[in-house]
Amino acid sequence: LSAAGGRWEGPPEQFRLRSSVLSEVLRVAMKRFDSNALYQALDQERERRQMTWAEVAKETGVSASTLRRTRLGGRMEVDGMIAIVSWLGAKVESFIRETPI
Repeated sequence: LSAAGGRWEGPPEQFRLRSSVLSEVLRVAMKRFDSNALYQALDQERERRQMTWAEVAKETGVSASTLRRTRLGGRMEVDGMIAIVSWLGAKVESFIRETPI
């Protein structure tokens, strides 16, 4: 593609070659935090320790409602996520998944 105008200015066979390179780049996965997996681990550990959500909230410093909301898989505040992962004795990386772009 040219810098001005966004048009291909080379021969067609070079475009096909460059298109295949582009398709390889597009296969790269994006890394995302898996809050559903975090919730599953949190709930399993809570049950193993025979604790209520309120008790887990007190130990982690994260509100019980926030802990329960992790089940929905939405975005989390970093401080809360780190506190939960730390309480679990896990590494943040264990809750990272790759998704296609």
